[in-house]
Amino acid sequence: MVARKMNRGTRNGTKNKSAKRGTLEQDRKIHLIPVSCIHPDPIQPRMWFDKEKISGIANSMKVVGQETPIKVYPHPKITNGKVPQYMIEDGECRWRAAQEAGIKFLDCIVMTSSQRPSDGDHFAHSVAANFGKSNHTTLEKICAMSRLKEEGRTVDDIASIFCCAVPTVYQHLSLLRLHPDVLKMMHPEPGDSSNGSIKKRGEQTVLTFSLALLLQPLPQEIQLRVAQKVIGQKMSVAKARHEIEKESMNLGHTPKSSRTQPNRMYQSLGTFVESVAERSQIFVEKENVEAIVRTRSLIERETLVDILKQAIEDLTTILEDAKKTLPEPKRRSSGF
Repeated sequence: MVARKMNRGTRNGTKNKSAKRGTLEQDRKIHLIPVSCIHPDPIQPRMWFDKEKISGIANSMKVVGQETPIKVYPHPKITNGKVPQYMIEDGECRWRAAQEAGIKFLDCIVMTSSQRPSDGDHFAHSVAANFGKSNHTTLEKICAMSRLKEEGRTVDDIASIFCCAVPTVYQHLSLLRLHPDVLKMMHPEPGDSSNGSIKKRGEQTVLTFSLALLLQPLPQEIQLRVAQKVIGQKMSVAKARHEIEKESMNLGHTPKSSRTQPNRMYQSLGTFVESVAERSQIFVEKENVEAIVRTRSLIERETLVDILKQAIEDLTTILEDAKKTLPEPKRRSSGF
């Protein structure tokens, strides 16, 4: 185990931690390990790393040092003589940021080999550690759920691991019926598709989860054609949904919503709308949203704004559909 210390606090190398840090590290069993001796988990469920987020973490680490240790195990395969090697259990973003920042050592909590889950449970533990965090793509979730299912996990087990409802698992798994190139359109990494149309999430050129659900009943060749049109023209959610439904009708498919139980769906919609209205009022009436958001990093603020824009667009689509059921005078007086 590496027992040396280093000054990591500021750009000029001066310390910004208390003199008691060494004692605290020993009490918490935190060890200083060379970045070169730490390796990513080959079955890490995260497929996409936000380069801007990594750079933001790197800049933070240069200024204030590493605030949160990463968790590692003795590497089960890689050895290097007498120098111990480790595999990341949690903290790959910080490990990547350290390399970008030129930091040579990282604070690590070292788990013993006996604490490492068995091979059968290792991926499930990795999923649980990763998907409790934000910024995971739909494709990452689909692939992780699919792998868990192949390993023999039940849908109930998968829902528990992801802390989500069972229907959500079924929805994600149903997207495995999409054309492989359409699945790639749900991934935000630039240049990851043969059609070159995938860009950052904020540019709204990533196929959304709701649109993918509408596409999956169609034949794969039609899925691909429609998805390329939606992405290529950067359609709004409402326009894209209309395009997909038009293709469905041309094939004689009845829209799924008309085949489901209308009373149950209406109750779900009502509960959802009431929840959104109630929770949004908390921030509108009682909280200073600008002050809350301004304390976060630029990347976090941009991500929040992108998510809000997408949510508002989806809610606007729901509103427009609901308004179509009203008499014409009521439509004009209902706002928007």
